[in-house]
Amino acid sequence: MISSSFRATSRHALIPALIAMLAFTAACGGESGVPIGQLTPPDGGAGGEGDAGDAGVGPSDAPSTGPSTDAAPSDTGLKLDLSAYCRSVFGSSSSAVAVGGGAYDWRCTDTAGNRRIDLQDACRVQLDNIDAWADFSNVNDKGSWRCFTPAAAANPFAAQTAGIELHGQCTSQYGAAAQLVNVANGVNSWRCQVGANTLPIDYQAACKQQYSSPFAVPRFKRASDEASWTCFTPKNPAFSAQKISASLDLTGYCQHLHGPGATAKAVEPNALGWRCQVGGEDLLVDFADACRRTAVDRGAFGQFRAFDDIYSWDCFRGGP
Repeated sequence: MISSSFRATSRHALIPALIAMLAFTAACGGESGVPIGQLTPPDGGAGGEGDAGDAGVGPSDAPSTGPSTDAAPSDTGLKLDLSAYCRSVFGSSSSAVAVGGGAYDWRCTDTAGNRRIDLQDACRVQLDNIDAWADFSNVNDKGSWRCFTPAAAANPFAAQTAGIELHGQCTSQYGAAAQLVNVANGVNSWRCQVGANTLPIDYQAACKQQYSSPFAVPRFKRASDEASWTCFTPKNPAFSAQKISASLDLTGYCQHLHGPGATAKAVEPNALGWRCQVGGEDLLVDFADACRRTAVDRGAFGQFRAFDDIYSWDCFRGGP
């Protein structure tokens, strides 16, 4: 959560951005020469209109195809209320609709049109669990999505209830004149304003500084809630971490959650600027979950080496 004393006091509907959007058209390699994601043009369409489907997605009889973990996950067995999720994100007139019969065909629909549902976010919101994740058992079955929660022992991190202090991070990052502002809604709405320009925040540096931990990581609980940012630090003072050799596969992460037309794109030139792009929409990346899927370990976590280097992400396993 955001420390209440530093919540922005006003919203700015339109503030000129200092940093231009980047459009990458070819695969680019990181420090190791291995691409984080295949940076290719996004899928051209979001799919046609369809009949309203069952807005509740429940578990199928088939086993989950989700990643195995060192600690056995718990299938919640809870039917997802996707219409409730759509209303919580887009307002009371929104509801869930299936534009086809496949796992990737769920949309939130209202007078503004159809928008893809982030099933990962839907699981976290409904279960009120930041570590919950979504997987399906049949790509051709819209009803085969299931939510999972890890065994308690799988996560070596604990949330810091004091929140995350962002105003101090703005002044540390951009100088004494920098002010914390909120320019929209959602977790990407916090910015540092310097003069007429708004600049991105290094949440990882904020957590490390505030809690004096080199392993501190920032995470958000729900994509639509700017106040849901929280710092996580190791539960055990003797915690140590080992870098995972596998490269963080963001395009694979995006395609698994949003379909084969999805691709990882950096929309800002910083480590937190990655999005899953599909059908003209930008969907958030949960870097902790991306590392956990890459490492096939629900206790894995990610950190970047340099905020201004989009290719500096590493994944780690930690213990004890």
